[in-house]
Amino acid sequence: MGVKYDPRDLSKIWIKCPDDRLIEARYRDLQRPKISLWEHREASKALNESGKASNEANLFACVLEQRRVVERSKQLTRAAKMERELQTRDHKIPASNESPNPNRMFAIDTSNKDMPTFEVEEIDNSKPPYNKN
Repeated sequence: MGVKYDPRDLSKIWIKCPDDRLIEARYRDLQRPKISLWEHREASKALNESGKASNEANLFACVLEQRRVVERSKQLTRAAKMERELQTRDHKIPASNESPNPNRMFAIDTSNKDMPTFEVEEIDNSKPPYNKN
């Protein structure tokens, strides 16, 4: 007899019987979320370190709290990256008296008379670009 499980999802396990049949066993309370072996180990470790009982209710509460911490951390990281990007973008826009960087695209204030102008070549698409003869 043995036990098999997917370490990414401990919500169900398979028990191998002596006659080689596999019997699926699920949580007693099917409303509990799926957890990974890693989450289970971390929650058990946290409960042990805090001196709390390592029972089912505490274990799932700890896993959900860990998930909230991770999600909050992701949100803060995302917000910090966006803030950094906005600050970087604001510092890269050339002042009105600077000539534009040809390698960088940016909005042009056409009302500013001090901005340099460039000659434009008009292309007539009605004529072929070369003679095929």
